[in-house]
Amino acid sequence: MNKKILYQQYFIRLFCLSTIPILIRLSDFKQKFTPLLIIVILYTIIITVPFFLSSASSIRKFTIFNMYLDITMVSIGIAIRGGLRSDLYLAYFIILGYSLMISRQNLILRLSSWIVLNYSLSTFLFTPNEDFSAGRLVIRLSLIVSIALLHQNYSNMLLRSESLREKAVNLATFDPLTGLYN
Repeated sequence: MNKKILYQQYFIRLFCLSTIPILIRLSDFKQKFTPLLIIVILYTIIITVPFFLSSASSIRKFTIFNMYLDITMVSIGIAIRGGLRSDLYLAYFIILGYSLMISRQNLILRLSSWIVLNYSLSTFLFTPNEDFSAGRLVIRLSLIVSIALLHQNYSNMLLRSESLREKAVNLATFDPLTGLYN
């Protein structure tokens, strides 16, 4: 993974974090400002660590770790914005879409499971009782799972087409009988 991409990810995350005070200002949960601010500060410190890493494999692992943190932060944003009334759950799909670029086959399923767990907990714990609707939660979870499965299928298609392309290049480059260059 390229350091330039890592810098871009970092600044995108910082931009998103800068919107949190606005969300808190618009939120129904202003009384939870201090714990949320502490979480945001810790998150900012954690996402700064990749700049001190040198090897590509550790940067890649940390990028995946940051995706789990991103999901957790989106879930906190959902809690700030009122649980099931929040439309921030759409940010989960951006994270899943980004996971396609990393092209780890099981990553999408693991991230999807983490999303379902975080979304369920954040909406169940932080949605006011009068606004909580099990039906709405089931509908949103169904959407999240459906889109995650579509991402997984798309990832499988990409992997298959890539392997077919590599096979075609190999057949065009080498003689199948002798293994010598054509």
